[in-house]
Amino acid sequence: MKLIDGYLQRPHLVMSVIMLAAVVGFVGWQHIPVNLFPDSERPQVTVVTVYPGADATDVEADVSRPIEKELSSIEDVRRVTSISKDEVSAVTVEFEYRKGLEAAATDTSNALSRISASLPRNIQPPMIFKISSATPSVITLALQPRPGSPLDLSMVRQLADNQIKERLLNVPNVANVEVFGGWQPVVRIDVDPVRMARYSLTPQAIQTALEAFNSNRPLGLIISSRTQYLLKQQGEFGSLADVRNIVLAHVGGGDVHLRDVASVERSIPVQQSAYQANGTPAIAINIERSPSGHTLDTFNSVIAYLPKLQRDYPNLKISVPDNQGDLIKLSVSNMQNALRDAIVMTVLVIFLFLADIPMMVLAAISIPFTYLLTFAVMWLLGYEFNIVTLTAVIVAVGMLLDDAIVVLENIERHYNSLGESVHDSAVGGTEEVML
Repeated sequence: MKLIDGYLQRPHLVMSVIMLAAVVGFVGWQHIPVNLFPDSERPQVTVVTVYPGADATDVEADVSRPIEKELSSIEDVRRVTSISKDEVSAVTVEFEYRKGLEAAATDTSNALSRISASLPRNIQPPMIFKISSATPSVITLALQPRPGSPLDLSMVRQLADNQIKERLLNVPNVANVEVFGGWQPVVRIDVDPVRMARYSLTPQAIQTALEAFNSNRPLGLIISSRTQYLLKQQGEFGSLADVRNIVLAHVGGGDVHLRDVASVERSIPVQQSAYQANGTPAIAINIERSPSGHTLDTFNSVIAYLPKLQRDYPNLKISVPDNQGDLIKLSVSNMQNALRDAIVMTVLVIFLFLADIPMMVLAAISIPFTYLLTFAVMWLLGYEFNIVTLTAVIVAVGMLLDDAIVVLENIERHYNSLGESVHDSAVGGTEEVML
């Protein structure tokens, strides 16, 4: 009772605090980050290992089971599962909530290093992928050559893997960029068996020559009394002409080059994956947010950067076939419309069923202020707008309004029926409901 009486004796102070909090709530409403759902998934790490030439049975016995057994010994592991297919092993570790994603990835890497010697020698190095609510792409870009441009899809893939990926990684709120689409450029060499036999060459000899010439190797250091020189063999291929001019053998008439026994052309490998945008082949780029970031911030940053990217690469057609931003904006907009409708419906219900205009006006004023006070607290405490928090706000404010109507009716009873003063009615009516 003393607390309520103290509020009523300082109406200007209370009003000033409410107005200040409402201003903070309005600012917070404009700046609170937005996601579709809260980050509620347990930390997960997936280890993908490629075992060339092995069938699913060997992959499971020689790769998946040893990795599963070792990863099960990590602290705070909740579950370990694996999938073994021809040439590929995927082991997924799910951790408890208290385990951070970075710590989980570090512990997984350390566990793999302990058993690396017992795994088959010809496997490729295991790849570690961190999985969280931030793993699904925020936005997917589709890259295609414009009609009449000199680019083909393999060139577009090369641009995406290098320049474009690096530029997107520098965009604010972007944590990871993945490029996919089966158009990686390669050098295709078609050998002629007849011409190879003429020079007594074998495919293995050509392979050995390619490996020997396509490399930059340090040769040593020459030190003189005044200076020193670093020697290097520079042989890495820079163009198709470099590949065609490889010397395969020396015969009486001169050198035998690769162009003498094979055709060398730019090509792509046999496609094992593909991506299409609007029914036509394209190179896709998935853009992810950081685990601590927010989907809408990343989406807005990328969308704002796209015009500059398009200007810098006029031969590319850049489109956005898929994104989470539009869905989040639609969902949050629907929830905010529900907040608005809740205010309107509450005011109408009070007017139609209670026929009390002062209470109706009070509700029409107090509900928006209650929302703003709630947004102020959410913003100051670091909460975000998502389907869960907005639903909670709607339900909580509805419950609060129900209680407020009961309090107002009880205050009115004290004033009209019991004949108390306005001050005593406010204190007594509120105290009865609270007790």
